[in-house]
Amino acid sequence: MEPYEPLPALLWRLCALCMSAFFSLAAGVQPQEKTFAMNFPRIFPPKQIAYLIPAGLAFLVSVNPSITENFMWKSLSEMHLLMCSAVAVLCGWSLYHNAKNSLFHEEEGRELLGLVLIVFWILLCRQSGKHLGAFRVSVAVCVTALPFLAWLYYYINKDLRASWPSHCKGTI
Repeated sequence: MEPYEPLPALLWRLCALCMSAFFSLAAGVQPQEKTFAMNFPRIFPPKQIAYLIPAGLAFLVSVNPSITENFMWKSLSEMHLLMCSAVAVLCGWSLYHNAKNSLFHEEEGRELLGLVLIVFWILLCRQSGKHLGAFRVSVAVCVTALPFLAWLYYYINKDLRASWPSHCKGTI
């Protein structure tokens, strides 16, 4: 493993910590939702697990970036990547065939975007223990800012808040 430059390594760790916080917050709001994932057979884990696993993986990366070379980290991330990709395809299919409103007004649309964010973040973390380039850090900063800015935009925009489903009105 090559030594990291101080600023990119710090930014990478900070991004991983922020994504861990975001995924933890997302897992925290999931119990309030009564959504389409409850219609799936119980072979799928609860939706909180879908966010808690990447929260834990991102936290481990923030503590020790070279953890991505660990067999257990790789195995868990690969398995979770596969599961999230499969569920994202199911969400996309359901959304394509049943959507009546805008993508963000459909619960499947929000779930799909959350799963895509998880998949993208895990893909970004892979191999980061070997090489942490400027491009990876730049993309990580953008990806990290995106969900927080989206939450801020949705929270500030009164028109979007007015059309929220009832289970979303009590969220952060």
